[in-house]
Amino acid sequence: MSLSRTVTVLGVGLTAFLVATAVVTELAASAVEFSLFLGLPAGLVAGVVAAGLAHRRLSRVASPPVRGALAGVAAVSYAALALFAVRYAVSAARPFLSTATVVIVAVAVGAAVGVAVNLHVRRRENSFD
Repeated sequence: MSLSRTVTVLGVGLTAFLVATAVVTELAASAVEFSLFLGLPAGLVAGVVAAGLAHRRLSRVASPPVRGALAGVAAVSYAALALFAVRYAVSAARPFLSTATVVIVAVAVGAAVGVAVNLHVRRRENSFD
């Protein structure tokens, strides 16, 4: 498997992990004292399953929209982690990088990456015809 596919598969798994952990933790917060202990295993299972499905899909010949969508989903987690790292390391950025802002920017980055990969793959496939 190529490096780009490996990065995509890991990113899809990481995105699924982050989303599932956040959702389960928030849903269980009102009923369970330490809801993160429910969210982490659920996120781990979701991340492994999503990474496995992405690997299976990318192992075959994937159409440009599928490759673009998976790359976009993978980019969401990488962008979110990078923004949270900046928020942690640069104290002046904390007022501007709320959790809502990080999520919005990460989703926008994911959408842009998905479209860019889709166009790149289509252009590359058409150049061989």
